[in-house]
Amino acid sequence: MPISGLVLTVPQGADIALLRQDLARDSRLQVGTPQQQRLPIVTDTGDREEDRRLWAELQARSDVSKIDVVFVSFQDEVPETHVTTTTVLSTGHRGPEAREEEGKP
Repeated sequence: MPISGLVLTVPQGADIALLRQDLARDSRLQVGTPQQQRLPIVTDTGDREEDRRLWAELQARSDVSKIDVVFVSFQDEVPETHVTTTTVLSTGHRGPEAREEEGKP
C-alpha cells in the first residue's frame, strides 16, 4: 500500500475550494486545509500501479499546476520471503542497583 504525502499547487485564478471538494470525494485521498495556492493531500493506494494511475490523474488536472512530494512509503510492499531478525546480546553486566537488590556489594 503506497502512501504519499503531496502538496498540490493550484494555478492563479483556479478555485482551490472546488479542487478540495472534488478531491475529498476520492476514497484514496485525504485532503488537508489549503494554504494560499497550495493544498496538502495524502494518497493511500492498493499497489504501485494504482499509485501511478492516481499520480497521472492528478498531473492531468488543469487545476493542478505542480505536485511536490513530501513523503512516500512502500513499507507494506515487502516481499513475503523477506525476514527480519533481531539479535539481542547481553553482557551479563548488572548495575549497582540490581546488585543491591540481591544483597550483594
